[in-house]
Parts: sequence; C-alpha cells; structure tokens
Amino acid sequence: MCRSVSIPGSGRRVERMRAIIRESPRRAMTLDHCDDSLGSQTGMNQNMNSVVLVEDDLILSTVISEYLTVHGFRVRAVSSGRTAMEMVLQEPPAIVVLDVNLPDIDGFSVCLGLREHYNGAIVIITARATDGDEILGLDCGADDYIVKPVRPAVLLARLRSHVRQKLDQSISDEEIRVGNLRVFPLRRSCRVGTQPLPLSSGEFDLLMYFVKRAGQPISREELHLAVIPEPWTPKDRNIDLRISRLRQKLGNPDEIGLQIRSVRNVGYTLVQET
Repeated sequence: MCRSVSIPGSGRRVERMRAIIRESPRRAMTLDHCDDSLGSQTGMNQNMNSVVLVEDDLILSTVISEYLTVHGFRVRAVSSGRTAMEMVLQEPPAIVVLDVNLPDIDGFSVCLGLREHYNGAIVIITARATDGDEILGLDCGADDYIVKPVRPAVLLARLRSHVRQKLDQSISDEEIRVGNLRVFPLRRSCRVGTQPLPLSSGEFDLLMYFVKRAGQPISREELHLAVIPEPWTPKDRNIDLRISRLRQKLGNPDEIGLQIRSVRNVGYTLVQET
C-alpha cells in the first residue's frame, strides 16, 4: 500500500521502513511470548486495544497502523491535530499516539487540550530529542515520550505497558464466584472450593473472559481476538483447542457447578449447573 503513494524521494525511505517491518515481527515474537495475555486483558474492555494515531507523515502512519493492527490493536489514523481532538473526545480510545509537528496545530497544544477532558494514555512520538522538548511534552500531560525514528516493536511494547497499567487500575481483587469456582483477578488465581485450580496465564485469561460474560453466548471470533493477539479466520481452530484444554482443567461440571457449553452457529457460553 505504501508503494502506491506518490511522494518525491520516498522510494528509498519506503524500502527502509519495509525493512524495519520485516525485522520487527521477529523481535515482537518475544514480546508476544512473554505477554500473550494482553489480548485477553484488552478483551475485558473492548476499548482497551483502541488507538488514535495522529501523524501527518503518510508513510510512517501507514507502517505503524499496519504493524499495530497485526498485533491486535484497532487503529484510527488522522493527520490533523484538530481532527484528532474531535475524534478522541467523541469516541475516546485507550491510547493516543501523537506526533508533535502537525500541519495545523502542534502536538503539545493537542496534548494540553485533550488532558482537560481525556484520561487515557497519550504517547508522543517526535523527532524533537532535546530534554526541554521531552519535559514540555510530559508537562503538557503526555504519559510517554518516544524519539523518532520509531521502532515498531518498541512502540508496541510501550503501548502494551500502558494497557496493563490501565487494567491494573481498573481491576479489583474482590473474589468473583461462579458456581463453586472462586476467581481472584488481581492475584490471577482460581480455586474450586478451597482447592487451588492450576491454570496457565492464557487459560486464566480465557476463563476470566467467560466469567465476565457468564451466561452470554460469545462468538469464536470474539474469544479468539480477546485472548490471542493474532488475526482470526473462520477456519482457525486455535481457540477451540484452548477451550478444550480449559474444560479438562475445570473437570466435572457437576462438581465445579459450571460448564463451558457450545452454542450452535455462535460459539460458546459459560453456564452455572443447578
């Protein structure tokens, strides 16, 4: 898509950016392996993986948008500061990724204006590398300041960190009971009665998604996108395998007092056994 953009002298730059993209997924695989629970965490709140990208460099905007989308974020890209402010205030995202040198108003002013009404994360990306500029950005209300050139894998890790921080603030450790299952969200642990239920991080995330939506049918696509940071296709059976393993861990539905049931032509639902 970038190669169709007609920008003088952009050919070599596109190739350099494409080289970054080819290399970055290999680095990001390590991040995905270490933090494969992010998809489910964002799934707890459908807005947690939403990003507004404010960048007037069309090539860079396209590269970042494609990269973040592949890794589970929903990206809306704009090139104008005023348009960004309207978009953020009308439909607040989890994170605003904000350039400073914009064609209408500078990013510092956008950041300052947003902070009056917006409490999500603001990440500034800019070529301005002086201490004074960074201090100004943070004083205007930015949560993070990244100096260009932007490395997509590093930006991805920063955004995931902000999502985790937001989730930590919003999740309490009050016990959640479903049937005989006791779930402690902050400690990320479960018990059946008084007995610990050993779950992997991914299994816990999947179970938490079911618990939050107990009694509601959930599509396979929604479950996949909630716990697996990869695109979904109708032929993909990854989520079915994960649910099968989770069912085995949960054991006898009569003893635990709940069951993950298949819903024909829809997906799955968690129901209490009476």
